[in-house]
Amino acid sequence: MALVLGIVSLLGSVCLVSANIFEYQVDAQPLRPCELQRERAFLKRADYVPQCTEDGSFQTVQCQNDSRSCWCVGADGSEVLGSRQPGRPVACLSFCQLQKQQILLSGYVNSTATSYLPQCQDSGDYMPVQCDVRQVQCWCVDAEGMEVYGTRQLGRPRRCPRSCEIRNRRLLHGVGDKSPPQCSAEGEFMPVQCKFVNTTDMMIFDLVDNYNR
Repeated sequence: MALVLGIVSLLGSVCLVSANIFEYQVDAQPLRPCELQRERAFLKRADYVPQCTEDGSFQTVQCQNDSRSCWCVGADGSEVLGSRQPGRPVACLSFCQLQKQQILLSGYVNSTATSYLPQCQDSGDYMPVQCDVRQVQCWCVDAEGMEVYGTRQLGRPRRCPRSCEIRNRRLLHGVGDKSPPQCSAEGEFMPVQCKFVNTTDMMIFDLVDNYNR
C-alpha cells in the first residue's frame, strides 16, 4: 500500500501531466533477451528453447530439448565455437572468462597490446570493480560486465551501485524502460515493481520525462 501511495504522490506532483491517473494500469517488467527468445521458441514449438537464469540472462550451458547435444554460450546467447558435444559439457567458461580469453587471443593474433583485461572472480563472475591494465582508471560494472554510467574515476570506487540503482542510471541515459524501478534503501529492487500504462493508447507513462519538464 505504501508503495502505491508513493507512486501516486509522485504522479500528483507532476502538474503538467494532463492524463488522469485512473486511466493507467499496472504492467509487468519487460522480458530480458533470453526470456524473449524462450517465449518465441515456445510459441514456435522449436527444437531448442533457451535456458535462462533467475535474473533473465542466458545460462552458460544450453541444450537441445531432447538433451542429445549441448553447447556453451556467450552473454548474448551466441554459441561458442567448438563447444557443442553430445550431452552436457563438463564445464563452460563464464562470460567474464570468455571475454578475457577472446581479448588475449585477439592481442596475440594481431600482436597488439590491450589497455583493458577483464578481472574475474574465482566463481567466474565479473569483479564489481574493473580497472585498466595500469590500474589508473577504474569503474563499476554490472553482472554482465557492462560499465555503469558515472562510475569511472582515478583509483578504485569505494562503493558500486546495486542492481536497481544501475537500472535507474540506464534510464536517465535513455536506455531501458521509461518508468523508473522502485529501489530499496540498499539499492536493490523492491519485491513488487510497477509501471503505468495508459489504457487508451497503451503507452507507458514516462515518469522521468514529465517530472523534468
